[in-house]
Amino acid sequence: MKLYFGVDYPADPDQVMRLMTDESFVAECERELESTEHHLDVTRGDGRVVVRLQRHVPTDGIPAVFRSLVGPRIVVVEVRDWAADSHGDYRGTLVADADTKGRRARIEGRVQLLANDGGSHFQVDAEVKASVPLVGKQVRRAIVDLAKESLHLESVVMKRRLQAELAE
Repeated sequence: MKLYFGVDYPADPDQVMRLMTDESFVAECERELESTEHHLDVTRGDGRVVVRLQRHVPTDGIPAVFRSLVGPRIVVVEVRDWAADSHGDYRGTLVADADTKGRRARIEGRVQLLANDGGSHFQVDAEVKASVPLVGKQVRRAIVDLAKESLHLESVVMKRRLQAELAE
């Protein structure tokens, strides 16, 4: 099942990337998500930025029938592997894995952070897979919905932070 998300920001890609890799920004996003715990690791080198985030997410927001399959929380490991190009844009890959009670789900695809009319455009284009017998399609739909909510909350925090920086 496809996952697509896009949002425009009023700042150039370098400013957005700086925030995306900042621990205080990630912590604020995790609070918005009501994540109970998170660990961030950012590695830079050779024109690449690799952001690895492990988060513990409560399953309160998913339908009860699926919650019984996975339990009260899910541990998600997300890796965004970015490469900067000569135009100041960033392109990369996204892999997010969740494995709970032997049921595995994965989001895998591309991420882009591109200069756009004095600002930037962030985009995710990915595929969602889940190995859950009989209800796989419904589980994939729930994962897409949760991922979009997570990306939306990240964009809300990003816009709030950028607005505060622009006001200074």
